[in-house]
Amino acid sequence: MANSNDINGICLEVFAKISAAISHEIKNTLAIINESAGLLDDMVHLVGGGDNPIGANRVQAAAETIMKQVNRSNVIMKNLNRFAHSGDSSPGTAPIAEVVELITALSARQAAMKKITVVADCPVNTVIEADLLSLEALLYLTVRQMYEVAAGGSGLTIRTEESPPHLVIVFLSDSPEAIPPASYPGAKETVLAEHLQGSCHQNRNTFSISIPVKGERHTQ
Repeated sequence: MANSNDINGICLEVFAKISAAISHEIKNTLAIINESAGLLDDMVHLVGGGDNPIGANRVQAAAETIMKQVNRSNVIMKNLNRFAHSGDSSPGTAPIAEVVELITALSARQAAMKKITVVADCPVNTVIEADLLSLEALLYLTVRQMYEVAAGGSGLTIRTEESPPHLVIVFLSDSPEAIPPASYPGAKETVLAEHLQGSCHQNRNTFSISIPVKGERHTQ
């Protein structure tokens, strides 16, 4: 079994990848905000000169664009904050649907770059107990690997299956091309899965993660 240094190193690497991706997203939102602010400034100058009256709809559109991008930035930073605090307690508890939703959001930019549509179909009332940071790192590495090998423009469904005493998280691609064999799991995924006392598997267009559910409970 891997030691804590191995686990911490992999989690730190995943955090760095997520931070790098999010920094690009924040830069994009700031660029749009800056462009919209410049447009508003141009409108102010036009009004000040007394020429070319500005329609209220143009001003409103620029203001709405700024507000939309501010909200988008807030959501992005909220997701990063949630991931950063996943290691506050170990083991921790969380609904599996929320964990999958978080990882989907954190990897949304990579999915968009390949035009992959992601649908999560996980039970909202299933709460698991695990080392959440390691689990999220494993899910992130898995979904990123799926984005790499699946055909562009394809769909990806993430769902869970009960296989007592395990919960299986399934990543199913509808890509018409079979995923290359032996592409998953890699060494890092294997280390994280073993740390969680689980395992990873690949079967044609499907990746799966099996983890024990001894801490699983259902909310009311």
